[in-house]
Amino acid sequence: MAQDGSFKPYIAANHAAVTLVSEVYLVVEVPKTVGFVDDLPLQVTALPILFSALDQKLVSSIAPTKVVMPLMTRSFDAAEVIEQLSVCGYQGAVWVLSPKLPNRRMVERELKSMVKGIHVEVIELEDIRAMDDIPVIQMLRPH
Repeated sequence: MAQDGSFKPYIAANHAAVTLVSEVYLVVEVPKTVGFVDDLPLQVTALPILFSALDQKLVSSIAPTKVVMPLMTRSFDAAEVIEQLSVCGYQGAVWVLSPKLPNRRMVERELKSMVKGIHVEVIELEDIRAMDDIPVIQMLRPH
């Protein structure tokens, strides 16, 4: 968050020119070494936040088109984030980033069954390590 209270979104490094943003992804504590952010289409802006900053005011003011989160960290898991999103009134798509799982579809079904109106997709990443062991993108802190 900028000093004036406005949000400063992360724009992926591979963008050669500033383009009109048509989608905003809310990125909840995803490590900066997870390269998906730089591979996002040019029309997407990723706004990194701390899980503790996720509230109804933030969700309604940003109106994200997608929310991206890790499956699990030492301090929270995707189920907690999805429940909080539901409390905040979010109705949309969620990407849950995960290391390779024995049964991705089972985990995805369980997360989908938690709340209505949120579409959950579990995305397995080859190189993902324990989320707490690597630095995270600079994130918004609660006021």
